[in-house]
Amino acid sequence: MHVYVHSANPWLDGHVRECIKRHVPDAICHDSFTDIPEDADTVYQLLNGWELNHHFAVLNRAKHGLLNAYPNSDALARKDHMASVVDYWITKRPESVLKGHSPATVKLSLDYSEYVEDALAAADDLTLLYSLEDNEAKDASERDWWILKPAMIDCGHGIRIFSTIDELAGNLELAADISEEDEESEEDAETPDTKFESDDSAEGFKPSLSAPGLDSLDALITATGKLSINGTSKIQDLVIDENERIPSALLREFVAQQYIVNIPPIDGRKWHVRAYVLSVGRLKVHVFNEMLALLALDDYEPPWKNPSLKSSLTNTALQDEEEFTSKESMRDFWKIADEVLPGDWKKNVFDQACQISGELLRAAAHTMADKFTPLDKCFELFAIDFLIDSKGTAWLLEVNETPAFYEQGYAGELAQRLMESLICVTLEHMGMADMESEKNVKARERMVEVLDATKELAKNPAGRFIEKIRSIDRMDHPLRPIWQSVDLFEFDAEDAPRIIEAIGYSCFTVEYLPGAIHYPDKDPTAVLHSLKEPFANSSNRVPRPNGFFDLLPRVFVRRMLPWCDVQTLFSLRQTSFRLRKIISRSLIYKSIIRCALPLYHAILGTRHARRVLLIDFWEKRTTMWYDHCENFAMLINIPDWSRICQSCVERGSRINNRLTGTFRVCQYVKLDTLAQWLAEGETLPPWVWRESVGLKGQRQDLVEYDSVRHLDTGKRRSWKRLAPFNYMVASAVPYMDPQTDENESGVACKGCIPQSQRRREDGIRKVYSREEFLEHFQWCNRAQLLWQAYCQPDSRIPIDTTSYTEIQRAIDSVQTNG
Repeated sequence: MHVYVHSANPWLDGHVRECIKRHVPDAICHDSFTDIPEDADTVYQLLNGWELNHHFAVLNRAKHGLLNAYPNSDALARKDHMASVVDYWITKRPESVLKGHSPATVKLSLDYSEYVEDALAAADDLTLLYSLEDNEAKDASERDWWILKPAMIDCGHGIRIFSTIDELAGNLELAADISEEDEESEEDAETPDTKFESDDSAEGFKPSLSAPGLDSLDALITATGKLSINGTSKIQDLVIDENERIPSALLREFVAQQYIVNIPPIDGRKWHVRAYVLSVGRLKVHVFNEMLALLALDDYEPPWKNPSLKSSLTNTALQDEEEFTSKESMRDFWKIADEVLPGDWKKNVFDQACQISGELLRAAAHTMADKFTPLDKCFELFAIDFLIDSKGTAWLLEVNETPAFYEQGYAGELAQRLMESLICVTLEHMGMADMESEKNVKARERMVEVLDATKELAKNPAGRFIEKIRSIDRMDHPLRPIWQSVDLFEFDAEDAPRIIEAIGYSCFTVEYLPGAIHYPDKDPTAVLHSLKEPFANSSNRVPRPNGFFDLLPRVFVRRMLPWCDVQTLFSLRQTSFRLRKIISRSLIYKSIIRCALPLYHAILGTRHARRVLLIDFWEKRTTMWYDHCENFAMLINIPDWSRICQSCVERGSRINNRLTGTFRVCQYVKLDTLAQWLAEGETLPPWVWRESVGLKGQRQDLVEYDSVRHLDTGKRRSWKRLAPFNYMVASAVPYMDPQTDENESGVACKGCIPQSQRRREDGIRKVYSREEFLEHFQWCNRAQLLWQAYCQPDSRIPIDTTSYTEIQRAIDSVQTNG
């Protein structure tokens, strides 16, 4: 076995090599991964996270191997993604342990202080906005307090505590300050510095998460992997002083988490628990039975009494080495005084940490397969932080990947024992652990297994699936006639067992299957043409030699993609670079990314998936969650203001001002209640059309759109062959631009034509491109009324009419009969 150890904590590397030698005495240790032979049969790599693409290349060449990093773990490491994972999971599974152990969290996209109210109103969840508004009239001790955290940086930087909109705005950078800096930059530019520096200069390119294209942690690691030349620091620390404004326009993505005020202090100081969680393969999760208690620097007081972050933040990264050493800021959790909380609270906290950790990683693997990719030849160590309240409840705070270990005091002793247990578990996964030694047995016992999801996720979801395809392809297979009609496939609940049998793999139960299987393209040849280029040199009879996927003739690949559920499609895409390229070029994958992926996440986020009513409303899919009503079942693709909870209406209750003045109801509805309002063939209750107040201003932005899904296919059509919908609400009539007096031709909104007395020679006020018109149609009430008139069974409106009189009469008829 060839071993390369170069961790983020160099002082531990020698100890790690010794631990490996205890299990595999003939292991060969290398100082550089380039020294590992290309024909190495077994490789073990434990590294610091840089230059991952090269380390994965070494791993892929080896027959057996293990690497201490998954290809992507943003679903856990990014605070905004982790909040989404928890939301998806607890909405679908309200009995999950995550529901009672995750503080309310709102994702925010912030830039400048002047626009903070706009950012709050644009958030997916308005809970934070309503809370801050209500706090204005309350005494500070009675308010709901919140803590703001940047989504993509750690070590406690950029964290702020607030309770009102003004307090939040006061922590963000000002647009006016940026303008002044720009002016100064312009002045400096007048006298340019002609000094040239080499590429190896320490002042050269230093990418950050704000750079274009580097919006994920893994992308940043890949981009910065070669910047370690001649003393340039690989890690660009962003240090933000407590009294400084946050560079919010640079960071952009934040989460606001409800601040837990009531905590049991230790020696008068606030503290949190750090549990070390080891994830191995696809997917076993272990929790180390020793935990750290991390203490804040100053004595704890509520934020309204002591706004200093040194009292409220327990991040040891904010403390100097002398401070956390002298004040013992890192302590053994199990040696905390029993009197801090009643009963056997320490065992109870550890049990909670185990349950929450296993459930969180399972939720990430199921709901964000594109952002958490556990592979069988990888493992990763996470540090998960929990805050303990005065009732002994462990609240999930955040997940840290590649955690730092301190050499001082108890933390250093814990780190060494943790590494011993980590090596034991990972080598056991490879089948190379020596469990005859008593020391190794004790090290293994310190790791508590809390989750084994290997059967749920499967080692290779394509394996059994492809075998089924091969068997179906045989002439005598009973499913062959069904397979040959796959292009005409439409889902029916009774077909679920047959679909699962044909696929050979599905992590979904029958009621969730409609959301997991996407329908084949209406034009199946388009899908096949998208695969033609990657397989141009292939043959139906001669398999290609490069990897498992390429062993398949192209006919199998063509049949495979339309039947993959979304989860499997993402898993297959992670298998190899060639497979990634093939799937990424397919129309199926592009369609999922553009349209179906948000819908897929929405389906995973509901616990009543079989009762979900899917309404095709343009291309803007929205997903929100509602915790106040236990009977809530999600509606997808309906504007927020028409999601109505009838049980709340019957009680006549108003929850956080979520009632609209027009409807006298809140924003959510039970599906069975909505079904009672719908006539046959309707997708929305008729009373909705009588209201003119929409989500954006005084324009109604609802339309029955089920009949015109084909409108935005992206395919070019001649004007004479446009769909009837285009003739009704748009026209290619000549148009004279009033500003340039030039004749143009384009898509014009008939709904915007003024009253009938307007002269036809004046033309239409504005002409649109196809994309501009689709956006305009959502706002144009008259165009939507015209569309309704055309959809009526007794409609006698010519589809190509440009008569102002007929258009106005049609609009009036809908308003009268509505």
